Parts: sequence; structure tokens; C-alpha cells
Amino acid sequence: MRFSFVIKTVKSTIPSKIFLPAEVVPLKEKLDEASGGRSGSPKGALVVNGEVYDFFQGTRTAEEIMAMINAVRSGTRYPFKRCLKASSTSRKCEIAA
Repeated sequence: MRFSFVIKTVKSTIPSKIFLPAEVVPLKEKLDEASGGRSGSPKGALVVNGEVYDFFQGTRTAEEIMAMINAVRSGTRYPFKRCLKASSTSRKCEIAA
């Protein structure tokens, strides 16, 4: 398991590869797709086996993130509605899992 943190301006979309940590660069296109090109911060993504499992905009507590990870690892009920692709025009999810 790896946690990566990306610094970006508040109103930007997913940063270009040059500004991403090396471990995030291979995920750039998948993160672009999941974000729907939407700007704003904060954004979060849970990536499992190289695929976006959940993409969200807004904050989640450490406890909520641990519950997300534990649910995936144990195969139990995920604590949120999963979003695979955010809407490009609103704060809603365009493609849910």
C-alpha cells in the first residue's frame, strides 16, 4: 500500500506529469478521466491494482480513509458511494460503481 500526496493550486485540474510524484505519473490519464477534467480542491482517489476504485472531491477524515482501505482489503461493504468518473459540469458523479 502506498499513499501519495500531490500539491496543486486550488482551482487547477489534475497537474501535468512534470508536477506529479514519480509513482503517480503512470496514473495521470486515469486520474484525468476520473476527475472529468473538473477543477477545484481537494481531490482524492483510491487506486486499487492500477485502476481508480473511487474518486472524490472534498475532504474525508483519516478514519474515513482507513475505513475505505479496510473495506477494499477485506472485501466488505465500502463506506461511500463509489465514483469512477466525476461530472465535468457539476460536483456530481457521472459514472458510479
